[in-house]
Amino acid sequence: MHKCREDKIGVSAPVDFVLLFYMVHEVPNKEHFFNEIRTIVKPQGQILIVEPPFHVSKSSFEETVRIAGDAGLIVIEKPKMFFSRAVVLKKG
Repeated sequence: MHKCREDKIGVSAPVDFVLLFYMVHEVPNKEHFFNEIRTIVKPQGQILIVEPPFHVSKSSFEETVRIAGDAGLIVIEKPKMFFSRAVVLKKG
């Protein structure tokens, strides 16, 4: 677990896996956030985004996935998770 600053993740070592659980909707600058995520995840690493459906609409979640895609991340799976919207990404 790692607590980030508001404007920077603050991790410099490459990581195998990033879990973004019920928090991406709180990020003010998603473009910057996903660009930074892309720089720290290893080439074969994965990112799991899980968001609450009661707080994040389907269209908002799809917009988040689009922004991640613009940052060079691609969808590899859309797992079904109870009471959640979820997607697994990797570097494109």
